[in-house]
Amino acid sequence: MMGTAAKYLGVIIAVLAFLSALFIVIFPLASRWEITTVRTGSMEPAIPVGSVVALSPIEAETVATGDVILYVPPTDPDIRVTHRVIEIVNRDGGLSFRTKGDANEDEDPYNIPAGNVISKVRLCIPYLGYFANFAKSKTGFFTLSVIPGILLLFLIFKDLFGYSPYKERRANIQKRLTKRRKIIGA
Repeated sequence: MMGTAAKYLGVIIAVLAFLSALFIVIFPLASRWEITTVRTGSMEPAIPVGSVVALSPIEAETVATGDVILYVPPTDPDIRVTHRVIEIVNRDGGLSFRTKGDANEDEDPYNIPAGNVISKVRLCIPYLGYFANFAKSKTGFFTLSVIPGILLLFLIFKDLFGYSPYKERRANIQKRLTKRRKIIGA
């Protein structure tokens, strides 16, 4: 009974790992969407730290109040921020946005020019980013690819050569029992 449950659990884990890989790797390649991991808590509870978010490119003119966007702050072009639009500002023919992280008390201290808007958050999968970051690490690569590969090779060779530790153990027990019967019967 336990062996059957373990097999089903193994299949479920394999399917979830495959679907995660499909979502994280294949989906962005097949579309213009980007997948990224959230590293700070400024958007909690809507987007927890460690979440994976799917972002799609968006025209700044289509951004609405309440949208969660990814943008480059005008004060630091080397970082990217994901915050909610709280106000659309259209002054002197220039479109810009006021933003605020859901967990922050204050709004961001600058307007985001339309040209700095990169994309819009379309999907959030909480905590999957921890798994994705682990998978990208050396330890994660080893754990998720090398070890299962070795186990798979072991199972293949076991079937090819008929080796089974269980059968070997059972045969040794049978030999010992036979010896004991001979000793008792003699």
